[in-house]
Amino acid sequence: MPLKILEMRNTFTFKSLIIIMLVVIVSCDKENHKDDTDTGNRDPRLKKLTATLRLTNNPSEEINEVFFRYNNKNELVSIASPFLGDSVYFTYLTDGKVISAFYQESDEFQYTSQYTWDKNTVTITSTSDPEARIVITLDDNENMVKMESYEYDGTNWQLTNYNTYTWINENLTRTEIFVDAYSKAFTPEAGTEFEGTNHSGSLFYKYEDVVYTYDQKENPFRKFYFYKFSENAYMGSANNAISVTTKRINIIGELINTFTQSFIYTYQETDLPETKLEERSNLSYFQEFEYE
Repeated sequence: MPLKILEMRNTFTFKSLIIIMLVVIVSCDKENHKDDTDTGNRDPRLKKLTATLRLTNNPSEEINEVFFRYNNKNELVSIASPFLGDSVYFTYLTDGKVISAFYQESDEFQYTSQYTWDKNTVTITSTSDPEARIVITLDDNENMVKMESYEYDGTNWQLTNYNTYTWINENLTRTEIFVDAYSKAFTPEAGTEFEGTNHSGSLFYKYEDVVYTYDQKENPFRKFYFYKFSENAYMGSANNAISVTTKRINIIGELINTFTQSFIYTYQETDLPETKLEERSNLSYFQEFEYE
């Protein structure tokens, strides 16, 4: 699974759900390094996620379970989906920063992603795609403020696209996605006639502008900085997103379309989510959270 999988958004199959969950970088809660053998000595943490997908044109439903495991420092060390046969294992530095993730997929494909830390910069490389890398810039709170994607052309590392992120009160409030106008991946929808290979740096334009709103409840994924180094970074916010509105724009700045995802939660007495529901015209997606 190449690093490009980080660019996946708004997909609704169980395989893609778990791919998104497994590919993101995961770190521990820096404020909670207590012994996990004593449940009274730490906050509740996510143990299992049960997801149910119902498609409008298919009366049957698919159910998947994802399990989370920790070490005695309360660091997340594995995520596993028996239904799909996929799993990932994490290793950390002594200060809790993740340095590697080993992936095992159901088709027996295996690979390792490495995370190289240099002050406020993290570089992600993968054995699955040696000619790609992602460079992340962090703020003082280790929130991602920029993500740059590079490809090696045989001589130099070329920037292919980048995202910027705005955080307020530990919640991601805006993501802006910029792409190369000459990239084949984006040219058709942009309505241009550019052809040929990627001419990185020739012209970048804003392809998507995404804004988020939140509840006032605790996000169970925040404890692991679960999604903070992915394009789904809003999932690592302090609170739970209740809407995600995306504006897609063409190369001359014209609005192509706008769409909004909305989420409905129920909560436990501890203010942690108990269930999460998203409904669209063609599907219903329901999640149940179990803690320990």
